Amino acid sequence: MRDELEKVNVLASHYVDKAISDAYSVLRSWRRRAEKGRASLRKPKLKRVYVRVKSTLRKVEGESVRITVRPYEYITFS
Repeated sequence: MRDELEKVNVLASHYVDKAISDAYSVLRSWRRRAEKGRASLRKPKLKRVYVRVKSTLRKVEGESVRITVRPYEYITFS
């Protein structure tokens, strides 16, 4: 799965790892709740698009935070 996602992903590879991890976590949680009768049997859908940034993709430099977007391409927040 990771190899297929990396082909279509234009961002840093670590974003693929985090997306797979988050999706697995959501499905595992839904499955447990569905088995106990606390969730519907329909598979969950995300309501909003979001990105989680792994600690390997962010760096604190003084009073600013640098986030890697693509290899050697960064966004800096002050």
